[in-house]
Amino acid sequence: MKKTIALFAVYLLAAASGCGSQTSSVTGMITLSNGSPVTRGRIIFTSPELQVSANGSIESDGSYQLSTYDLNDGTLPGNYVVTVVAMEPDNRQLVGEELSTKDRAMGRSATRRVGAEPKSIVALKYSNPNTSGLTAEVTRGSCKIDFVLDPLK
Repeated sequence: MKKTIALFAVYLLAAASGCGSQTSSVTGMITLSNGSPVTRGRIIFTSPELQVSANGSIESDGSYQLSTYDLNDGTLPGNYVVTVVAMEPDNRQLVGEELSTKDRAMGRSATRRVGAEPKSIVALKYSNPNTSGLTAEVTRGSCKIDFVLDPLK
Protein backbone atom coordinates (compact mmCIF):
# COMPACT_ATOMS: atom_id res chain seq x y z
CA MET A 1 0.00 0.00 0.00
CA LYS A 2 2.81 2.43 0.88
CA LYS A 3 4.49 1.63 -2.45
CA THR A 4 1.26 2.43 -4.34
CA ILE A 5 0.87 5.74 -2.49
CA ALA A 6 4.52 6.63 -3.19
CA LEU A 7 4.14 5.87 -6.91
CA PHE A 8 0.92 7.90 -7.07
CA ALA A 9 2.69 10.84 -5.35
CA VAL A 10 5.54 10.67 -7.90
CA TYR A 11 2.97 10.63 -10.73
CA LEU A 12 1.16 13.69 -9.32
CA LEU A 13 4.43 15.57 -8.87
CA ALA A 14 5.48 14.81 -12.46
CA ALA A 15 2.10 15.90 -13.81
CA ALA A 16 2.13 19.13 -11.79
CA SER A 17 5.63 20.06 -12.96
CA GLY A 18 4.69 19.64 -16.61
CA CYS A 19 6.91 16.59 -16.94
CA GLY A 20 5.71 14.51 -19.80
CA SER A 21 3.53 17.22 -21.30
CA GLN A 22 3.51 16.43 -24.98
CA THR A 23 4.03 19.86 -26.49
CA SER A 24 4.49 20.30 -30.21
CA SER A 25 7.04 22.68 -31.69
CA VAL A 26 5.21 25.51 -33.48
CA THR A 27 6.98 27.92 -35.83
CA GLY A 28 5.89 29.98 -38.79
CA MET A 29 5.98 33.21 -40.75
CA ILE A 30 3.71 36.23 -40.52
CA THR A 31 3.48 38.35 -43.64
CA LEU A 32 1.27 41.12 -44.94
CA SER A 33 -0.96 40.57 -47.96
CA ASN A 34 1.59 42.48 -50.10
CA GLY A 35 4.21 39.81 -49.28
CA SER A 36 6.35 41.84 -46.86
CA PRO A 37 7.07 40.33 -43.44
CA VAL A 38 5.55 41.68 -40.25
CA THR A 39 8.79 42.71 -38.54
CA ARG A 40 7.79 43.08 -34.90
CA GLY A 41 5.10 42.19 -32.38
CA ARG A 42 3.63 39.15 -30.65
CA ILE A 43 1.50 36.22 -31.72
CA ILE A 44 -0.78 34.51 -29.19
CA PHE A 45 -2.46 31.11 -29.51
CA THR A 46 -5.34 30.61 -27.05
CA SER A 47 -7.36 27.45 -26.43
CA PRO A 48 -10.26 27.74 -23.97
CA GLU A 49 -10.87 24.01 -24.49
CA LEU A 50 -7.35 23.10 -23.34
CA GLN A 51 -7.18 26.05 -20.91
CA VAL A 52 -3.78 27.00 -22.27
CA SER A 53 -2.21 29.83 -24.22
CA ALA A 54 1.13 30.13 -25.96
CA ASN A 55 2.88 33.13 -27.43
CA GLY A 56 5.97 34.18 -29.30
CA SER A 57 7.85 37.24 -30.46
CA ILE A 58 7.65 38.15 -34.12
CA GLU A 59 11.22 38.51 -35.37
CA SER A 60 12.47 41.04 -37.95
CA ASP A 61 12.12 38.47 -40.77
CA GLY A 62 8.48 37.71 -39.83
CA SER A 63 9.26 34.39 -38.14
CA TYR A 64 7.95 33.27 -34.76
CA GLN A 65 8.30 30.32 -32.40
CA LEU A 66 5.75 29.57 -29.68
CA SER A 67 6.39 29.15 -25.96
CA THR A 68 3.98 27.81 -23.34
CA TYR A 69 5.86 26.54 -20.29
CA ASP A 70 9.49 27.17 -21.28
CA LEU A 71 11.17 29.27 -23.96
CA ASN A 72 10.40 27.91 -27.46
CA ASP A 73 8.82 24.69 -26.13
CA GLY A 74 5.78 24.96 -28.41
CA THR A 75 2.29 24.18 -27.17
CA LEU A 76 -0.16 21.35 -26.66
CA PRO A 77 -1.86 19.78 -29.68
CA GLY A 78 -5.34 21.16 -30.25
CA ASN A 79 -7.38 23.94 -31.83
CA TYR A 80 -6.50 27.56 -31.14
CA VAL A 81 -7.76 31.08 -31.73
CA VAL A 82 -4.84 33.25 -32.84
CA THR A 83 -4.25 36.95 -32.23
CA VAL A 84 -1.44 39.18 -33.49
CA VAL A 85 -0.37 42.49 -32.00
CA ALA A 86 2.16 44.37 -34.14
CA MET A 87 2.92 48.04 -33.52
CA GLU A 88 5.31 50.51 -35.13
CA PRO A 89 8.23 51.53 -32.91
CA ASP A 90 7.38 54.04 -30.17
CA ASN A 91 9.24 57.17 -31.31
CA ARG A 92 7.68 59.50 -28.77
CA GLN A 93 10.11 61.61 -26.77
CA LEU A 94 10.35 61.51 -23.01
CA VAL A 95 9.88 64.96 -21.50
CA GLY A 96 10.68 65.73 -17.87
CA GLU A 97 8.41 67.92 -15.81
CA GLU A 98 8.44 69.41 -12.34
CA LEU A 99 6.45 67.48 -9.77
CA SER A 100 5.09 68.66 -6.48
CA THR A 101 6.36 67.09 -3.28
CA LYS A 102 3.00 65.31 -2.95
CA ASP A 103 3.23 63.82 -6.47
CA ARG A 104 6.78 62.59 -5.83
CA ALA A 105 5.69 61.07 -2.51
CA MET A 106 2.90 59.19 -4.32
CA GLY A 107 5.45 57.73 -6.76
CA ARG A 108 4.25 59.60 -9.82
CA SER A 109 6.70 59.79 -12.71
CA ALA A 110 8.43 63.02 -13.62
CA THR A 111 8.42 62.09 -17.29
CA ARG A 112 5.78 61.72 -19.95
CA ARG A 113 5.83 60.75 -23.59
CA VAL A 114 5.20 63.45 -26.18
CA GLY A 115 4.37 62.81 -29.82
CA ALA A 116 2.15 60.64 -31.93
CA GLU A 117 1.03 57.30 -30.48
CA PRO A 118 2.52 54.27 -32.26
CA LYS A 119 0.24 52.76 -34.91
CA SER A 120 -0.60 49.15 -35.57
CA ILE A 121 1.17 47.53 -38.52
CA VAL A 122 -1.67 45.08 -39.10
CA ALA A 123 -5.45 45.52 -39.16
CA LEU A 124 -6.69 46.03 -35.59
CA LYS A 125 -9.12 43.10 -35.87
CA TYR A 126 -6.17 40.71 -35.46
CA SER A 127 -5.47 41.92 -31.90
CA ASN A 128 -8.84 40.72 -30.57
CA PRO A 129 -9.64 37.00 -30.26
CA ASN A 130 -13.31 37.71 -31.01
CA THR A 131 -12.56 39.45 -34.32
CA SER A 132 -9.21 38.09 -35.53
CA GLY A 133 -10.70 35.33 -37.66
CA LEU A 134 -7.40 33.47 -37.27
CA THR A 135 -7.38 29.87 -36.10
CA ALA A 136 -4.79 27.12 -36.01
CA GLU A 137 -4.74 23.40 -35.44
CA VAL A 138 -1.61 22.19 -33.68
CA THR A 139 -0.84 18.53 -34.31
CA ARG A 140 1.70 16.28 -32.59
CA GLY A 141 5.32 16.81 -33.57
CA SER A 142 6.53 19.92 -35.35
CA CYS A 143 4.09 22.34 -36.97
CA LYS A 144 4.80 25.19 -39.35
CA ILE A 145 1.85 27.57 -39.36
CA ASP A 146 2.04 30.71 -41.50
CA PHE A 147 -0.33 33.67 -41.50
CA VAL A 148 -0.98 36.33 -44.16
CA LEU A 149 -2.55 39.44 -42.66
CA ASP A 150 -4.14 42.62 -43.98
CA PRO A 151 -2.19 45.80 -43.18
CA LEU A 152 -3.75 48.66 -41.22
CA LYS A 153 -5.73 50.81 -43.64
